Amino acid sequence: MQSYMLFKTIHLVGVFLIFIGLAGLATHAANGGQKRENAVYGPLTGLHGLGLLLAIVCGFGMWAVVMRTPGSPSAAWLVTKLIVWVLLAVAAVVPYRWPRHARAVLAVGLPLLGAFVAVIAVLKPF
Repeated sequence: MQSYMLFKTIHLVGVFLIFIGLAGLATHAANGGQKRENAVYGPLTGLHGLGLLLAIVCGFGMWAVVMRTPGSPSAAWLVTKLIVWVLLAVAAVVPYRWPRHARAVLAVGLPLLGAFVAVIAVLKPF
């Protein structure tokens, strides 16, 4: 069970890094900034990428541990989590590609996606 808790802790750190990176990018773009003007663009995208890596690796690590127990989550649960991971990966391009949507991503998209992921992770409805 120690490996599960370690995977879960690192997984959550990865999720936090993803949201920190996305929030920073969306905030800069929402304030009218351009990608080339953003002095912290590199570190923010680095945090986002590192978070994606930690989340996926440790997420599969947790899944491998959980699959050994009865009542493990279904394949639909795993596919849903992977779809959300892809959405979070792609979300980094939205603020600068479509700056008028940056405020919506920051104020609505990230909180809703975060809430959806929390519900799926905690309740495991399928």
